[in-house]
Amino acid sequence: MKDQLEDFIKNNRSAFDIDEPSPMVWAGVERSFRRNKLKKIIRFSGIAASILILISAGYFMGLRNGNGQINESLFANEVQYNDFQEAQNFYTKEIDNKMVEVKDLGVESDVQNDLIQLDEIYNDLKKEMLNAQYKDKELLINLMINNYRTKIEILERIIGKTKNSPQSKTQNNETISI
Repeated sequence: MKDQLEDFIKNNRSAFDIDEPSPMVWAGVERSFRRNKLKKIIRFSGIAASILILISAGYFMGLRNGNGQINESLFANEVQYNDFQEAQNFYTKEIDNKMVEVKDLGVESDVQNDLIQLDEIYNDLKKEMLNAQYKDKELLINLMINNYRTKIEILERIIGKTKNSPQSKTQNNETISI
């Protein structure tokens, strides 16, 4: 059946090509293409404008909030800012070193919830510092540093208890005897 139809079309091809659509039909087709193209351009422009507005709004909100960063303008003087930065860097390194020890001991999951809570408290203190008057800032700085110290104390306790536990002594003896 298909072969007969194909053969018929091939044999009578010239008869099919005689009729052409009128110029009005072609004009209508061209108009519909232009309309579709125009609709696509308008849709794309709307999407691009929306994205641009969202990015701009985010940028200006970030500028207004100071990006949530503690910077020198929040301190009474440069020395106080440098002291805070130095303390923050020191405690961050110490915490990172202790976390490596905790991971090596395999008790990271035990301490994770406590550290998350302390991080939330630190972030609250940081937000408060960004909004506080100068008198309150010294107290907040001390609280933030105490937060770091608390993290280190928790990590040291976990490390000490884990190393001194009978289970870890057994594991150490087994490791030595092998």
